[in-house]
Amino acid sequence: MATPSEQPETQFSPLNLPRLQARALSGCALPPGFPNTIGLPKYPVGSRCRWIPTPATDWGIVIGQAYVPSKSEDTTLTQWAWSYLLLLDVDSPSRQWLLADWVDETDLEFFPTQPS
Repeated sequence: MATPSEQPETQFSPLNLPRLQARALSGCALPPGFPNTIGLPKYPVGSRCRWIPTPATDWGIVIGQAYVPSKSEDTTLTQWAWSYLLLLDVDSPSRQWLLADWVDETDLEFFPTQPS
């Protein structure tokens, strides 16, 4: 690998950008027995859902699902959970600047279609 003084001049040299360096990434293994050992997603594609209520809760339609590593207090263990891509409703508070967003299953609930 060339040292910084041996790096060739490029069209970007005058920008004084930091040099990129490769580094090792830790691997991420799928759960044992995947996909036979995982549960089905709670919210099917097409479900009308919302974030668990807050003062400015967004809602919309599930348009995608992914089984992804999730946050865990124990960083030595990799937990896996369903995450959902929600297409925000035109009346949803964040729709002015956001078309869709990912939400964890624990932060989502079915949106009531009829008033309680």
